[in-house]
Amino acid sequence: MADLAAKIMVGTGNSALTNNWQSFRHFHEAIKLRFGDQSSSIEDDAISSRSHLEHALAYDPFNWIARFNLALALCKDNQPRTALEHFKILEDVFTAVWRHSSAQDQMLGTGEGISFCREDHVAFKSVLRHVVDHPECPFLVLYNRAIALASLRRSEERKGAIQILDEIGSLMNGENTSPLQYPYNEIVRKLNHRSRTELALYALSTKANILAGLRVAACLKQGSSQLGLDDTEGIRALTGQINNLCLREQEYHWRSLQAARAVSLTALARVHMRR
Repeated sequence: MADLAAKIMVGTGNSALTNNWQSFRHFHEAIKLRFGDQSSSIEDDAISSRSHLEHALAYDPFNWIARFNLALALCKDNQPRTALEHFKILEDVFTAVWRHSSAQDQMLGTGEGISFCREDHVAFKSVLRHVVDHPECPFLVLYNRAIALASLRRSEERKGAIQILDEIGSLMNGENTSPLQYPYNEIVRKLNHRSRTELALYALSTKANILAGLRVAACLKQGSSQLGLDDTEGIRALTGQINNLCLREQEYHWRSLQAARAVSLTALARVHMRR
């Protein structure tokens, strides 16, 4: 019955995710498991959300929602480098869709040489519609790429993570001062004030957490039980930025503000414990 329902949903054009019913079915099963429903109806597969997401992409590589969720699952399973490959594909997708949607004669996806932009594929219209309706989505991909980079060991990759978080954190500085690259520098104009605030909060608090982890790890590696006074300055400044946002925006973003404040204060406490 579940197979039949998936076939009907896709066959009647009621799926904005994929035009492959097997991909739709596996994605649906993954989401059920992710939100606590353990009654997967695909008995022959390993009962895990990640397994279903991998199957969803195997049936339809253009199922971009499945790809994003798989990248998140890989990060959770401590496979950030593989997750980065998926995030890179998604960023290329957003760039291609944004570029081709800017020309009226290509609005339906008649991109030159880009298979993802075929006008006969549901993926192009789906991504375009989603970016228009939810312009924060590409920034969430960018944000999660930063988290994946931060978990790697090379200093260059961690610096790349900090740079991305700085760029997202600058969203509250105003459009004209944004250091974002294409297409984010254009998509950012579509963000409302709430989205700008919450994305900036995520970035600021995550940067504080990453910096605290790096400081403590460096301290332990050097065999020292204490951190220098200068080690807390960056984290203290980030906490101050978040506190200032709390004072200005608390009526509108209470939950996200308090979550960001808790993360940054925890990061500050970690470094203070080593002083």
